[in-house]
Amino acid sequence: ATMNKVGKLREIIADPGNKPAVSLLLKSSVAMAVVPLAVYFFCFHIVFGEGGLVDYSKDVNPRTNYSGIAAIVTVQLVIATHVVLAFRSDDAEFAKEAAEKKKE
Repeated sequence: ATMNKVGKLREIIADPGNKPAVSLLLKSSVAMAVVPLAVYFFCFHIVFGEGGLVDYSKDVNPRTNYSGIAAIVTVQLVIATHVVLAFRSDDAEFAKEAAEKKKE
């Protein structure tokens, strides 16, 4: 049963009509991992570090908390961006299909 599911998944991914959706999903997945980590470390070391915008170098708790909050906000922004881009691509596909039907 598992092989059938894997085969079905490969079939769905290989379908040229699904290429934009799969591409967006992969890009969003990578962004979901990379961007929040980058923001966390940027905030921890640069923004809230010694000589940063707000110097919390003496106390690691607020430095960690605020960096974590920034990373969480970034995750939410990545999710919102994914949703907006997904709806836009759907709208573009529907408009393209409507134009093709009009030609017929």
